[in-house]
Amino acid sequence: MRYKQQLENRRLAQQQKEAQQAREMEQQRNKIEDRKKQLQKHLEDNCRDLAVKIHGEEPGKIKLIPPTATDALTIFVEMNGFILQSDTGGRRGTSNWNELDNQIVDFLEKNGVH
Repeated sequence: MRYKQQLENRRLAQQQKEAQQAREMEQQRNKIEDRKKQLQKHLEDNCRDLAVKIHGEEPGKIKLIPPTATDALTIFVEMNGFILQSDTGGRRGTSNWNELDNQIVDFLEKNGVH
């Protein structure tokens, strides 16, 4: 096989590898956005009577702002779980929906939401 053919084969293999990686990244983004939509609906349903603002404009991220607005909780949606971070510090992760709910309730309670 001539060098030119070998170079062409390598170039094509690299293009195929890059295309596969792009497809996988797109699938991950789609999965994260689907989980985010599911979480946003869950939060809207559960915060309906609490006057908590829910901001979900950024990809993979939802922010809860209690009516007192002394702190905010950002929830980062990941492939296999969630990372919760408050503005005043503290960062925790969970892959369990019940634990997520408990951490959100703890945050709301600490910020005087009734």
